[in-house]
Amino acid sequence: MFADFDLSKLPSLPLSQRGSLPNYSAIYFVVDSKNRVLYVGQATNLLARWKDHHRQEQLSRINRKNPIKISWLSCSNELKILINTENHFINLYQPLLNRTPVPAKKITPTEIVLQQTLRKLVNLNVVVFGFESATDSLLPTVYLKYPINLYVNESDGIKFINNTGAVNNIVRASNNRKIARLKWREYERKKFRQSKVRSWKTACNGVSIELSPWRVGQGTYLNWQPKLQENTTIQTVAGIEMPTLNELELQKILNKYPFVEESYPKISVLEHDPIRLFWSRE
Repeated sequence: MFADFDLSKLPSLPLSQRGSLPNYSAIYFVVDSKNRVLYVGQATNLLARWKDHHRQEQLSRINRKNPIKISWLSCSNELKILINTENHFINLYQPLLNRTPVPAKKITPTEIVLQQTLRKLVNLNVVVFGFESATDSLLPTVYLKYPINLYVNESDGIKFINNTGAVNNIVRASNNRKIARLKWREYERKKFRQSKVRSWKTACNGVSIELSPWRVGQGTYLNWQPKLQENTTIQTVAGIEMPTLNELELQKILNKYPFVEESYPKISVLEHDPIRLFWSRE
């Protein structure tokens, strides 16, 4: 069986190019830079198999230090033939990873990722605007606001720095963590001058969090930066201390800008942390 078989002559692709694998049935071989066979498997659709391979994380770690390629041998899509052929090559090469436990993924709990994100957002003058209790159809919601620009005191005077890009980068970095379950969803995007102003929402432990700019009307944004001691108190969100509008300041904004009051008819001051922590103690 396969007397003239030569693994080195099979078609192959680097692990990083697995998205270009063919979509037919095959026996595949995971081979390292020293031509050692690490794993042998079978698939009725090779491309589909590698879109979510159960050893992807393990092989990616190996690939960082020891480049891996995927070689393949086209095969009948009859399951019995695929299994028999796979077993033949497993017995032939005795791959290192076949028939060994798959390492468990280390998933970072949602609340941990949220805490890390909130710490960074606080440095960009993000404040807790308010809180709405749960309804029959909606989760309790914490509303966070960020300024479009930051005003910075420098030796030659006060300058302003565009803040939207920094906020968006923090949110995207959180979303790009592959082993974390917290995901922010962009629910609104507007162009304001030279900036793309985005609004985001996520949820953690049964509480919704919305992050949006200080908007006071259609196409109008308020560069509101509170005097922390006068206009805010310190409350915690997921255990992270954040400046939070006090009652007087919240009512002042709602009274001054009718659009804001219409958008948040049931908003109130955040008085206590609504997010229960199950994995951490901040």
